[in-house]
Parts: sequence; structure tokens; C-alpha cells
Amino acid sequence: MSHEIRTPMNGILGFTQLLKDQELTGDEQKKYICIIEKSGKRLLNIIHDIVDISKIEAGQMEISITGTNINDQIENIYDFFISEVEKKGIRLSIKNPLPAKEATIKTDREKLDSILTNLVNNAMKYTGTGSIEFGYEKKGKYLEFYVKDTGIGIREHHKEIIFERFRQGNDLTKQFSEGTGLGLSISKGLVELLGGRMRVESEFGHGATFYFTIPYNVETEKNIVYNDASLPTGEEHHVKNLKILIADDDKDSEILLTMIVKKISSDILNARTGVEAVEAFRNNTEIDLVLMDITMPEMNGYEATRQIRTFNKESSQPGELPPELLTAPDVNLSTHPAPIAQSPA
Repeated sequence: MSHEIRTPMNGILGFTQLLKDQELTGDEQKKYICIIEKSGKRLLNIIHDIVDISKIEAGQMEISITGTNINDQIENIYDFFISEVEKKGIRLSIKNPLPAKEATIKTDREKLDSILTNLVNNAMKYTGTGSIEFGYEKKGKYLEFYVKDTGIGIREHHKEIIFERFRQGNDLTKQFSEGTGLGLSISKGLVELLGGRMRVESEFGHGATFYFTIPYNVETEKNIVYNDASLPTGEEHHVKNLKILIADDDKDSEILLTMIVKKISSDILNARTGVEAVEAFRNNTEIDLVLMDITMPEMNGYEATRQIRTFNKESSQPGELPPELLTAPDVNLSTHPAPIAQSPA
């Protein structure tokens, strides 16, 4: 675990230091920036895994049940991985046996996607040649999903170890492989939260097949609720010249957000505490958007938002905001009245 955290940190800090060299060529700068970006994403994934396993073990992982088309999910995951798999010379195939009308069930789409993605990633890691297949079968009141590979396989007495935290399938060979060893543990925990079970079948040297079940709760079309919100397109929805308040006590985050919103605003206000944010809004009621940090001194973002709500009742929908803000790092746009976005940073 220490190695997994330190490796991307070394990449970020080391190449950031190298970027200070004024004699670097443009190509060298781009190369170093790409390495920093890749290392940052790897570190973010590690943090995400740690938070997930902590939530699962603390019983604080929330489940959001909606109508989910599992055929679409399988196909989307296939499309996501096919290019990378083919580069390794591996065949990738899927199995979607249910017709479209029977493929929409009630489950947590995000959690199901995370489980399947983790398992396909795991199969790719330990499969050098051959094939990977994933899909599902209906078995009574359950759907049994599977991810099958022709990789190195797992020894019989290590089949339970791989589901433990910080353990990997190659622990017994002592060969290091990139990863925290949390993927399978998280997947198993998510499966159990969804009301199913996970198991593995494998013969060492002849691949492995991971199975997991979830309840087959059919969702009728009229009751389907979709989480994905389509953003409006076209020039009529492109917002310009907003007056924006950025409330964040972290200077680096404030600089980053300021650089992002400059594309749509020439009038930007800043606040370092929740109290300052409330006063800034009270004195500038024409503010169009607030980017609100959650954790700040004197008053947190939640309380600051509540106080602003007492004298600002205007409604606004996130869809009215441009893509530049909707993709801003660590900013989640609220669907509550008035355009206030809160960041967990």
C-alpha cells in the first residue's frame, strides 16, 4: 500500500520539479505534464478505493436503486475496454441472453458498473494471451454475472485470500503487480450490499472465472427512473458573463476554480470562510453562481448555504450551466433551488 501511494506521488513531485527547468523543449514539457496527469489519476483511484472500502466496512456505503438496463451496461463496458484489450492481443466477448424487455431491473447502476469494471480490469491484469468473456445468466430469482479469463489462474488454497484487503492473486509468487489489492474486496462488499454473493472458480495456470449474483427485480417501463441527465446543447444554452462567487479556504483550489470559470465570467468574487461567503452574497445579490467548499473555518459550506437560502429563493437548474463547470474537478452541482455548487475539497 505504501508503494502504491508513493509511486504516483514520486511521479507528480519529481516531474513537477523537472518542469521548472527553463531549457525544456515544448515536447518535453508536454511529456512531463502527461506523466503528472497519469500519476494524479492513479493516486486519485487509490484514494477512491480506500474511501470505498472504508465506507463498506463502516456500513456507510449508500445504495441508490433505479431502473437499470443490464444489456446496455454490459455493452458499454465492452465498448470501454475493447480497444485496450485488443492492444494486448486478447479476445473480448460478452453474453447478453435476456431480451430487451426483460433486461431492465431494479438495482444500483453505479455499483453494478463498478463491480463489473473491477473484475474485467482484474482479468486484463492477469491475462497475457487468450480471451476474456463476461456477461450474465438468469437463475431463478437471481442474475448470475461472470467474468471469465484464460490468465494465470489461482491456486486452490488462495481462493479466499484474494478477497481480503490489500491482497493480490500473485501474492503467492511474490511478483509485484500494480494495484492496491482492494478491487476484489470492494467488489465483494458491493455485491453483498446489493443482496448477492461472489465466488471464484479457477485452476492454477488455466484461468479463472469470477461469479456474483444480484436479485432479479424486474422494473416495468413506466416506473423506470434514469439517473443520467442530458445536458442541453446549442448556442442558446451557452452561458456567458456570469457573476460568480468562489468560497474556498484552500488557496490552490481557489486558483484552479478561478482559472476554470474565467471562460464564462469576468466578474469573480472570492471568500475564504463560510461567514465571508454569506456576507459576499448578502452584499451582491446579483451573483449568478456560488461554488461552495464544504469544509471551511468559522462556518462550513452547508450552514453558509442554509443562511444564503434565507434571503435568496431563486431557482436554477444545473442543466443551464455550461459543460466547463459541470466537469470542474471535485465540484458537484446541486439540484436545490438557486445555483449553489458544493465541493467536498
